[in-house]
Amino acid sequence: MGVTPNNRILELMDKGDRPRGRAGMTAREGHARMMRKLEREEQNTFAAWLGLREADGVLVYDWSRTDRRTTNRKGMCDFRIYGKGRVLLGEMKVGAGKLSEDQEVMIQNFERSGTSVQLWHSAAEAIERTRDWLMSL
Repeated sequence: MGVTPNNRILELMDKGDRPRGRAGMTAREGHARMMRKLEREEQNTFAAWLGLREADGVLVYDWSRTDRRTTNRKGMCDFRIYGKGRVLLGEMKVGAGKLSEDQEVMIQNFERSGTSVQLWHSAAEAIERTRDWLMSL
């Protein structure tokens, strides 16, 4: 994929000198912004499904929203789901999203303690795998 002249100029400019808003974003920055928005939308969809299951008395959940600063420990999974005395932790990464080093360490610690941790790439996958987890309890 070639770099457009305007994109190359933006890459070379100091961020403070760029136009405000999307006009001042490089293609890479725009793509990262779009992926964060898509991840939030997928998380919102999954949280809505969890809310319905919680209202039915099937589970209880907690969610660390990605659009706000968290008060959780660094690396804590996005979702904590509780049912029948068990815990499922889940992290959502859409597209080519990757776990941070803190997330990798936290997941390893949880897995070492025997806690179930899942990595999801969409709300649909999260729903399917959470249903499977619930059925296995």
